[in-house]
Amino acid sequence: MFIYFFVSAIFVKILMVNNFWINKTDITTENIGKAIFNQSISSIIIPALCFLPFWKNYKLLKRGKVRYYLIAAAFAFYIISFCMQENITFIMKYNFFKYLLFIGLGEEIVFRGIMYNVIKLESNRKAILISGACFGVMHALSIYWNGGNTSAIIMGAVSELGGGILAGGYFIFLYEISGTIFLPVLIHAILDYPYGKQSTDIYFTVILTIYCMVLLFINTYMKKLRKGKKTDI
Repeated sequence: MFIYFFVSAIFVKILMVNNFWINKTDITTENIGKAIFNQSISSIIIPALCFLPFWKNYKLLKRGKVRYYLIAAAFAFYIISFCMQENITFIMKYNFFKYLLFIGLGEEIVFRGIMYNVIKLESNRKAILISGACFGVMHALSIYWNGGNTSAIIMGAVSELGGGILAGGYFIFLYEISGTIFLPVLIHAILDYPYGKQSTDIYFTVILTIYCMVLLFINTYMKKLRKGKKTDI
């Protein structure tokens, strides 16, 4: 995991120093190829190489019975939320795929699909806490990329710990209940996507829908416990 953090941080920093990294607000039809290349290397290729030894040992994308109706509902909601935006621009279209493939899929495979599964062999509780903490710390890398000093990076990492553990625990819950990594990938994309100009109705719809899905999952999980069935959590 530390190798992943180090390589990713240095790679992005090198691109930024050499003016090769494309900011999300500067993407155009002329430089989209460069933007996709940057994101592919940092979010897909580097994690794949760093965690290559684990790919054959763990069922990263699927575990147990898959509840496809949950995936279909989440994907439909992601598309509907995107289409409800006003004045959809080229950048917004790019972000639709970016937050699904590079952010959602990339981060979920690393922190839930790989790290959580590896540590879970020793302890479920440790797996949730450690993978969540690393997930939170990862978000502090932007401070380093933007030229922050060591103390700012450390403070940023510490401040992200709690949120990372809570969010990570939520995504793990989705992962275990749905039987596949794709549900947390979709919910991750829904939560992170910058919806842009829109009515506040979409925002409240997002929150309400996710809240209802959480209640549904908890209800399903509790029913399993009452029936004495073995659960993954």
